[in-house]
Amino acid sequence: MHLLLRVLYLTIALLALSNAQAEMAEETLDDAVFGRLAIYHTSDEPKGVVLFASGAGGWNADLTAVARDVAGLDYVVAGIDLDQYLTRLESSKTACLDLSADLQRLNQRMEQRYPLATPLPPILLGYGAGATLGYAALAQASADRFHAGVGVNFCPELPLRQPLCPGVGKLESSALPNAQGALLKPVTRLSTTWFVFQNQPACGAVTTTQFIQSISLARLTEAPGNQGFKDWLPQVSALLQWLDPSIVKQVQPDASVSGAPLTEVPATGGPNRPQLAVMLSGDGGWALLDRAVTAELAKNGLPTVGWDSLSYFWKARQPDEVALDLERTLRKYLDVWKKERIVLIGYSFGADVLPAIVNRLPSALREQIDLIALLGLSDYASFEFHLNDWISDNPDESDQPVRPEIAKLSGIKRLCIYGAEDEDASCPKLVDLGVIAQPMPGDHHFDEDYPGVARRILDQLPPLPANPLSPNLSPPESARPVLHNPS
Repeated sequence: MHLLLRVLYLTIALLALSNAQAEMAEETLDDAVFGRLAIYHTSDEPKGVVLFASGAGGWNADLTAVARDVAGLDYVVAGIDLDQYLTRLESSKTACLDLSADLQRLNQRMEQRYPLATPLPPILLGYGAGATLGYAALAQASADRFHAGVGVNFCPELPLRQPLCPGVGKLESSALPNAQGALLKPVTRLSTTWFVFQNQPACGAVTTTQFIQSISLARLTEAPGNQGFKDWLPQVSALLQWLDPSIVKQVQPDASVSGAPLTEVPATGGPNRPQLAVMLSGDGGWALLDRAVTAELAKNGLPTVGWDSLSYFWKARQPDEVALDLERTLRKYLDVWKKERIVLIGYSFGADVLPAIVNRLPSALREQIDLIALLGLSDYASFEFHLNDWISDNPDESDQPVRPEIAKLSGIKRLCIYGAEDEDASCPKLVDLGVIAQPMPGDHHFDEDYPGVARRILDQLPPLPANPLSPNLSPPESARPVLHNPS
């Protein structure tokens, strides 16, 4: 990520946390199901609710410090003492336990007591066995119940003897030896993305890693450490700063082709163009800029497949691997949307990796490309996202120079759009390679002139016929791709 964006993330987070120190409100709330809750909040207009479950040792001073930091990011935080909750569950007379329903009811109570502008799904945050609770709830839940899950030092063991309801994800478990609780099994797919940070799991690290990696929509980050949650607080804070429950499906892709998380943006008007576009997002995921630019393209007859780089590059990828996934995506949507020509767009992180990917596409597909548009390009490309990229400016040893890859694309029209105030902009340095460098007012976000970005892309496409075909319409529902489990 560009230095300017890193500074922006840190500035926002630090300002929020510093303001919170003087305005933090802390109280307790008794609940019939969860016991005594610890509540933390700083704002009359919070952006969402975080349901924070402790480990098996119950709520403590270390978790209180974490909860205060999270509340400083403009959340209402409900601290759940896991021991109290599990004790109450032991007396339940139901056939099976629906943890996700309990957490949904708790969120509704939080929203009644601390009103949001509009009801929103909560974020589940858990430590140790609390992370296991979060996993089980995500596995049981429907797609709209929780915005995202975040777990630290997860272990698939829960000290609970009653059976768990399978729920939507068909959760399964078996009894631990000596009736010590339940051993959970991995589900194929969760209801939303689950971000997991591991350094001191309470059970076998290798087995736990394999468990997490087997689940679609699980995003694992591992590193050595000996302070538990404290080791991960900068990364978790950056993630929670980025997460926004008001953004529907922020971390839930519409579809998947070979594991690439995709969002479909069919044409909504304009001429019936022969092209479709694929846009690779920045490392902020499928966010405001990506949504706004593709919406403008759709209004002007250019349907787009959005590719969430944050989710896709959460694990290390090889350029050949990405090219194969892009090839499959292109072939699928060329067929579904009945198009013949291609436009490839990348923003920031997505722009950096795109040239190397295009160079590895089959020659027949490359010949169908009318334009490569690179927005906010850097000098180097990384094929793996690290949360430290949001909070550090240190380059990675594996980063690859972009210029040699762009030089190999001389047979394809290349547009490079950059902010005139962006000191890290690479576009002006590529003019000698035949790249069309176009400045826009502002920095890495182009002063939020997203229609202007779309217009510059459309202006570089081949002219339409004098009598274009009938106006574009969105494909019928029956023609839309269905959701596939990533491979």
